[in-house]
Formats: sequence, C-alpha cells, structure tokens
Amino acid sequence: MLFIIIIQKVVAKTVMRSMSSYDATTRSSWDEICTWENTWHGTKSKCVKSILTTGLRAAGSKSSDGSTLKPPSGHYKLGDTHFGIADWAAAIFVSPSLLYASHPAYSESIFGVSAGGEDDGRERWKVCIMTKVKPETFTKHDPTTYVLYEYHECDSCFVFFIC
Repeated sequence: MLFIIIIQKVVAKTVMRSMSSYDATTRSSWDEICTWENTWHGTKSKCVKSILTTGLRAAGSKSSDGSTLKPPSGHYKLGDTHFGIADWAAAIFVSPSLLYASHPAYSESIFGVSAGGEDDGRERWKVCIMTKVKPETFTKHDPTTYVLYEYHECDSCFVFFIC
C-alpha cells in the first residue's frame, strides 16, 4: 500500500549559534570552515541544547554530564560491525541530503502552533542540525534506512534547521 502525505503549509526557521559559543580555534578558522560542505544531522528536540553547547558527539563518548551517549533504540548497537566497519555506531552521522536527515528514524517531528496561536497540529517541523564537514575527514556509505527518495530543491522547505 502506498501512502502519500501532502503538506499544505510550509514552515522553516533558522537559528544561528552565537559565535561566542565556539572555541577560539573555531572562531579563528571561521572563514575556512564556511567553505566546507554543508551536511545535516537529524536529532530530537531534547538533544538540541547539548549539541549547541558541546557540539555533535559520537555514541560511546561522554556527554557534558558524564553519562555515556547511546545510539537511539532500534539503531545499530555499539560494538556492531556494519559495512565492514567495527563499532559502526561510534560515529557522528550526517548526510548532504536534508530530506534523508529528516527521515523519522533520525529526526523528531514536532508540531507547531498556527499563526492564530492555536495548536491545530497542521504545522509539522523536523529537527535537523546543519553542520560543516571538513574535506577528507569523513567516509561515505550507503543509506541505512532503505527508503528510496529523490532530492528536490525544496527539501529544506518543511524542515526546522539550526546552523
């Protein structure tokens, strides 16, 4: 059975991280960093504050409160080998496709309030973080959601994203 969802209202919002939140090395290299490839990381709204404060961290690393970050339920487990890579889950996962990063397996859907102030459930936002990736510091792999999709110029139209 094929389901088609039509989103009738488009919502987009960009929130820029304060330059003072970056470390001195990042601030001094900002012009170079801006030339790096844009990628997207789908996440949950509860993780945004931590990501903005400490940056993206791989599963298995320690969070700012000292706890160990774990992969989400239903995702590859720490220690598992995938694509021939040991401990596949101990990485930061990003995609050049906003559509792919906003897949429900990665990005939480949050529902917004209409212009009239009522929560009518019509505005759907996806939580994604826009990142910059330094050339030659990453590897590319096949998708893990096994969902076929096409890239469209309007992919960013319906997604809440943060730079």
